[in-house]
Amino acid sequence: KVRAYGYPTFVATDSVKVQKLIGENTIMTPHCCHGTDRVMRTNLLGTYEKVVNVQGDNPDVTLDIVERIISALDNEYVVNGYKKCESARQSQVGVRLKGDHIVNYSRDTQEKGYVATGFHGYHRVAKYIYQNSKPSWRESDYGVEQFRWLDNGVRIQGVDLGDWDGIEINTQEDYNEWKQRR
Repeated sequence: KVRAYGYPTFVATDSVKVQKLIGENTIMTPHCCHGTDRVMRTNLLGTYEKVVNVQGDNPDVTLDIVERIISALDNEYVVNGYKKCESARQSQVGVRLKGDHIVNYSRDTQEKGYVATGFHGYHRVAKYIYQNSKPSWRESDYGVEQFRWLDNGVRIQGVDLGDWDGIEINTQEDYNEWKQRR
């Protein structure tokens, strides 16, 4: 979808199967723990000043989301989209906000009022910071890659996606719900 919006679009993967399906504009990477690590291992931030990471499990990307993520990168080096959520699914990651910045992530379903989405943005400077930061214990223990930024003193600009009703597909249940909406 992003390519249709006129932006250079690439798929970073360690899968030869995915590379064969996608064809051109595929960037092969070694095995990575998460999408942020995968983006940081490419040269995209050497070529482009700003990169929007639309995670592959997020099929409902819109032009508005891409442009809002890009715009927010004028203020901070790391950006993450979020949305209000009345009842979160177990597969979602909650966010705690202070103003328009994300200050914590949680897999505790009781803490959810806002949830992170698979839309991330990185300024070129973020790659340098990432390469010079160590993974934090929270990144490892909770499986939430954004903790590396927070635990190394990097501010994360939140982008409120408003009434976006897409689903991040992490489980079979998520996929079934997404299919029902179509």
